[in-house]
Amino acid sequence: MPKFFAVELSVIAIVEVPDDANEMEAEILAEEERRDIFSDCDQPDTMVVQQIKAVKDLAQYGWDGICLPYGGDGNTPLQYLLPAE
Repeated sequence: MPKFFAVELSVIAIVEVPDDANEMEAEILAEEERRDIFSDCDQPDTMVVQQIKAVKDLAQYGWDGICLPYGGDGNTPLQYLLPAE
């Protein structure tokens, strides 16, 4: 049976905002540019956060049982791959 892990990928990006902008506006711009930021990054920092042993473990990461895991067959949702509890 395969194992499942929650992993965190992170990058540091520099965003340009107007002189009177605040941190929230910088965060909003970064969200808008997220796809480009990640595609420009050669190697994001990767860290294993936790092994996922049951569907209930997914919620804390914003996932649920109907999500498809990266690296899987692309068709089988996690609810069929993991026990509920």
